[in-house]
Amino acid sequence: MTNRPRFAPRKVLHWSGNPERAFDLVELAGLLAVFVDLAWRSHGSARVDAGLVLASGLILVLIGLALVRRGGAIARSARLNRALRRISRQGIAAPPAANSAGALGQPFEQASRQVGLSVAAHAALLHIDREILASMDLDAIAKSAIRLLRGVTGAELVGVVLDDVPSAARTLVYGNWSDKADDIERMEVESNKDWSARLPGQAVLHWQEALPIPEAVAEILATRRPAPAFSVFPIPGTRKVRGAIVLGFHRPPHLTEEQRDLVGDLVGRLRMTCRMVEHNRNIKALAHVDALTGMLNRRALLPILRSALAAAEVRKTQGAVLLLDLDRFKTINDTLGHAAGDALLRAAAERIRKNLRESDVVARHGGDEFVIVLTDLADARDAGSIARQLIAALSRRFDLDGKPVHIGATVGIATYPSPGSDPDQLLRKADTAMYKAKEEGRNRYAYFDEGMAVAARNRSALEADLRKTLADGGFVLHFQPLVDLQTGGVFAVEALLRWQHPVRGVLTPDEFLPFAESVGLIDAIGTWVLIEACEQHQRWRAMGVPIPRVAINVSTAQLRRSHFVGTVIAALQTTGMPRGALEIEITESMDLHGDAAAREALDRLAAVGVTFAIDDFGTGYSSFSNLSAVPAHILKLDRSFLQEATGGNDRVAILAALITMSHALGKKVVAEGVERIDQVELLRSLGCDVVQGFHLCRPGTAEQVAAYARQRPDPSIPQWDHSGGSALEAAASLEAARRGDDEWLTVPLIQPE
Repeated sequence: MTNRPRFAPRKVLHWSGNPERAFDLVELAGLLAVFVDLAWRSHGSARVDAGLVLASGLILVLIGLALVRRGGAIARSARLNRALRRISRQGIAAPPAANSAGALGQPFEQASRQVGLSVAAHAALLHIDREILASMDLDAIAKSAIRLLRGVTGAELVGVVLDDVPSAARTLVYGNWSDKADDIERMEVESNKDWSARLPGQAVLHWQEALPIPEAVAEILATRRPAPAFSVFPIPGTRKVRGAIVLGFHRPPHLTEEQRDLVGDLVGRLRMTCRMVEHNRNIKALAHVDALTGMLNRRALLPILRSALAAAEVRKTQGAVLLLDLDRFKTINDTLGHAAGDALLRAAAERIRKNLRESDVVARHGGDEFVIVLTDLADARDAGSIARQLIAALSRRFDLDGKPVHIGATVGIATYPSPGSDPDQLLRKADTAMYKAKEEGRNRYAYFDEGMAVAARNRSALEADLRKTLADGGFVLHFQPLVDLQTGGVFAVEALLRWQHPVRGVLTPDEFLPFAESVGLIDAIGTWVLIEACEQHQRWRAMGVPIPRVAINVSTAQLRRSHFVGTVIAALQTTGMPRGALEIEITESMDLHGDAAAREALDRLAAVGVTFAIDDFGTGYSSFSNLSAVPAHILKLDRSFLQEATGGNDRVAILAALITMSHALGKKVVAEGVERIDQVELLRSLGCDVVQGFHLCRPGTAEQVAAYARQRPDPSIPQWDHSGGSALEAAASLEAARRGDDEWLTVPLIQPE
């Protein structure tokens, strides 16, 4: 096989800004090289000898040089310039008339057409690329593709059919079936999978079957511009054929290889555009859909609610907004873990969907809250019926990995239209009604009334006060000592949070912590307690106050926080707390079996010297079986055991058994709620280690607890060897030390054996 010559000109074309100026020598040689190369490719079996072509090229170069020296050369160059400019703009549908160049001019004209076609096509493709990058305007890109196809292929009819973009229920059709190149129509028709099933997997130059286009479009083609011959080029998608380019001709099409390549380039660009449009559509959908449940999110809900309000005003109908909160969800999430919590939310969302009408809208409002928008209600009481139905559905048992779980739901209802209601205000009203229902016992619903607005304002004011207190330092810690029954000294102190409210006075945790948790402030408050307790203990150490450790309370939710361990370690390092000086109390009701995150947190904290105590021991469902999950060395018996243990009843036997079993496991026992001297004697006789309660010392300020600790016997010295004095002398000494506000102190336990 003879290798055809290859050319590598310095420049292909250099258009002159002045039509009266000719090409220079290098430019002309480069242009001739391109023409010869194109002529060689264009003639196949009819090609001339390579030497003849090259000789012809050289002759043309010489002729060109001669013409440059004559006035006629300028005119010829100018005409060629203008012709190629016209070709680059419009393309060539038919060859021009033969010129006087004869046999040599024919390949020259064909080459010029090839150059014009290439220039025009690449200019159009570049324009389409700019549109893809700049705007991703599917309409503009499809229309530009149709114009290029019409000019390059010579087709009498050009259509682009796209399925599933931008709506899964619609098909887009762009068509040029008139004599005017810019007369392009755009239509949207219902998707019909019959036509898309006929789409081929690869290009078909001579289509013989019914066209793979929607029936409505086929009818338009048949009436407006019938064409007997068609070529079809499929536009592939990710999982299926996305659409097609359809070219119609009055005679059988004969597309060259270059024309087919150009159509392939356009197919690739349309495919890319469709994918980018679909990608953007999916991004917008994700921005409005809750990833966990697949429901709408709050961002998507507000426009829908706004439309529902407007429609109700126009049609004079009634509607309602339901704010549904899952009862006991936080307990399940804390005890079984976040994975179980997520599974529960998905299952609950599915039950909510199944118990609503098709016209109702449901969205996940955040956390364990859902919002339901009811439209076209015959009566406002219908909202209550739907709320009852939802509560009943959510009160049925859930199965999470084989574990039966029971929750419930509380629903607040706000009806519309109502004077001055907007979406945000309706949601606030429903939220207020929901909180009112929770106050009345949960697992129920309540309608909003204006009287609830006062309570809502109070909650809003309480939240503002909490945030201000956190910022300004309005919280304080009080401390209650735990006394060692053997030595009489302070074993530890428990930190108790107090809020010095500017209006309501001193508030205990029960009065504000549940609300703080509901508004997301519990972590910030917990961190403050941790740091303040550590700093206060270090101040006591610096003053020589004999308080070995300080105890704080944490919840399972705090243990599961990814930052909790780091926060504790940072507080220990910053304050310089010695090992064993910080004690963390966790409630016995926490089920830590299988909770890898919480157990890992406990182990990491134990490794840096934090000690643990199980609070309210004996009241939870796991009792001693839970001890293996917690590295605790201290058990704090719930006060109910001591209050009911009198004389020789069964409670005394249970109390004795708990103490004995705890000692067998190597645990120290703390008895809470000690309020009488006979309880002290009973606990001493049963071998209890430590006691805590009002009989010994009420919670007090850091200064008051320091004064109390200084008056206790030194825990490192056995009590009966402490001073050599009698109990009465010790009591008299303590009594003499009391001052004014120290009346909260009680006589120390000095009972020599």
